[in-house]
Amino acid sequence: MSFVGPSDRPSDAASRYVTLEPGGRRLSLVAEGPDGPLPFVLVHGIPGSARDFRWLTPHLAPQVATLRLDLPGFGDSPLAAGTGLGVADRADVVLDAMGALGVRRAVLVGHSFGGVVAAEAAVRAPERFAGLALIASPGPRSHRGHPRRTARLVTRVSRLPFLAALLRAPLRRGFRAAGFPAHFSDEQLWLSMALVDAFDLAAHAQNLRALLLPTAVYGCRDDAMVEESILTAVGDMVPAGPRVIFHTGGHNPQKTQAAALAASLLAFRRGVLSEVDAP
Repeated sequence: MSFVGPSDRPSDAASRYVTLEPGGRRLSLVAEGPDGPLPFVLVHGIPGSARDFRWLTPHLAPQVATLRLDLPGFGDSPLAAGTGLGVADRADVVLDAMGALGVRRAVLVGHSFGGVVAAEAAVRAPERFAGLALIASPGPRSHRGHPRRTARLVTRVSRLPFLAALLRAPLRRGFRAAGFPAHFSDEQLWLSMALVDAFDLAAHAQNLRALLLPTAVYGCRDDAMVEESILTAVGDMVPAGPRVIFHTGGHNPQKTQAAALAASLLAFRRGVLSEVDAP
């Protein structure tokens, strides 16, 4: 595994493709930092991309390898890089990417819906991870940024070309009103709605209860999407680890609280690394 050096804040390190097996699928990712044990594997939310962590990695990469993925259909990864729209399919992509890069074990970090994917991967293959960090991630019950009914309606309408064309502009306005950047394509917004529609909240709650890894939980009190009570519920369900709730920072503390979040993540990694190295 070879990583490029850390870049200035925010990181604009170039992405590259790896080939995932089975099937020869191509996935885009950004790798930064020195070779070494327990890299950070960073999983973005929806809609999102590896760029969601570009403010965080400059605080991590001088010390630890970081690997940020573009999940299928986002960033530079084609939708065909995945095998389906389920959380389990996306968790497979995370594990397949680690295999393609020769990463035997890592600290897994998931932001927002990426935390759902990360929890699935950690439950499915706990031997591949020394720790898990969940940033502004969903919990065991619906949160205020979980547009389940809207997603179901949008997903069904998207199959009807005439109605889909009428819905395109309102859908884009809705994402902008929720604070998402304007650069996402229509296809990525439709995909985001389809992923939300396919999300099984009960299965995610079961995954949280089944976690065995040390688990850090991060978020912000002023998050308009995932309220503090959800973060507290997650913290109560999962194994021990840091519980950090910033007073401000919104839904993206990996940008707004990058330095403090990175310091906590590095300390968390040192702790789990010492456990891995213990006889």
